[in-house]
Amino acid sequence: MISYHSTMSGNGFIANSRILLLKFSKFLQRPAICASCVLILATWTPAIGQTTIPPGNVLPISLNQTTKADHTHPGAAISGRLMQDVPLPAGAKIREGATVSGTVVQASPDGKQITLRFDSLDDHGTKQPILSGFRAHASYMAVSQVFIPPSGLDRSTPYSTATLILIGGDVSYRGGGPVTHGNDPVGKPVGEGVLVKVLPNPDRGCDTPYDRNDTEQALWAFSSDACGMYGYIHRKMVDRGLLNGSGQFTLATAKGKIKLQKGDGMLLIVISPTR
Repeated sequence: MISYHSTMSGNGFIANSRILLLKFSKFLQRPAICASCVLILATWTPAIGQTTIPPGNVLPISLNQTTKADHTHPGAAISGRLMQDVPLPAGAKIREGATVSGTVVQASPDGKQITLRFDSLDDHGTKQPILSGFRAHASYMAVSQVFIPPSGLDRSTPYSTATLILIGGDVSYRGGGPVTHGNDPVGKPVGEGVLVKVLPNPDRGCDTPYDRNDTEQALWAFSSDACGMYGYIHRKMVDRGLLNGSGQFTLATAKGKIKLQKGDGMLLIVISPTR
């Protein structure tokens, strides 16, 4: 499990919490004390310490820079912006706008293959190591197309109530309806994204334990079963970096050269803490 430090953490808060507990415990020593107070003390836990990011949690990002496989090198920085609040256990969250960073591990001189690793999270100043594998990658144009309703944009249909076709084919009914996968509801629209249950997609290469999640995940512009490449005809995922636990995933193309465009969308999957 990955530790995520709450913004409420701090030595001052811990000290104040201990003082409060000490005073409350002395109060409980008085003869006339209600049973409900004892229950409160037994069950109350200060909102401090750590919240975990469970393996299988999805991180939807938009790339911050353009990277060309034939014009980069091992160790070159790469990063993405988190495009939607990511819910965590106990009501915590990683906030939209957080940065997920990593490096180029390897790139072929002919530009036909590139290996990446995302291993750092900066949530508005709160930094920690992470280890993530790969689920899906969509071109900037494929992402942009999601936010143009099939009927187009007009004054009579506000964007907040528009029906959107997500990357992979799910439908997001933003006017108060669900997100549907075929005829089945799988989640709900929220803000600029969606919260849905992640589904496996064996036909496209996503059928590991990480590819099933009954907890609603932030998928932004992607469908519940989005997997692999979208908007790139000749590109494919070679290694997702999941089952071997490396967090290093490889993309390759049979034609042309790999260019990761600024604004491309990616779904990363948390594996485990880095060491």
